[in-house]
Amino acid sequence: MVKDLFAHVRCGKCGLAAPDLRKADRQYGLAVKLEVTCSVCEHRVERFSSPRTEGSGNITPFEVNMRALKSIQSIGKGVTALSDFCAGMNLSHRGMPRKTFQAHLRKVVQVCEDTATASEADSVRAVKDLYSDLGQPLNNIDVMFDGT
Repeated sequence: MVKDLFAHVRCGKCGLAAPDLRKADRQYGLAVKLEVTCSVCEHRVERFSSPRTEGSGNITPFEVNMRALKSIQSIGKGVTALSDFCAGMNLSHRGMPRKTFQAHLRKVVQVCEDTATASEADSVRAVKDLYSDLGQPLNNIDVMFDGT
């Protein structure tokens, strides 16, 4: 379907022939490198099918891989289920390598733990401020639990 769409596009350099779209040999999980090549002037442009996530590392993960990891984790499954899903949808024969999945998962878990720790610290600070304003001792804090 995408190739049919490219049949109506002209080369950005020479303006003549319709460029050819193909998947390059490089694939990083669900992110693939796409090549668009003009058959007349041989002008070639390469792009990945997904942007990378923002981060400070040398190599940041592709957004599609992180979304796939978060999605499969949200239903309580792991790398094998992701591979089965991707194979069933003809996206990739293995989805994401186990080693890559585990590395990304460690990053996600670390961010979740950092966020939970910061949230807990904010809550403690808010309760201390509230109870100090009320003149109540900090060892006698009311807690309500709704059972859900």
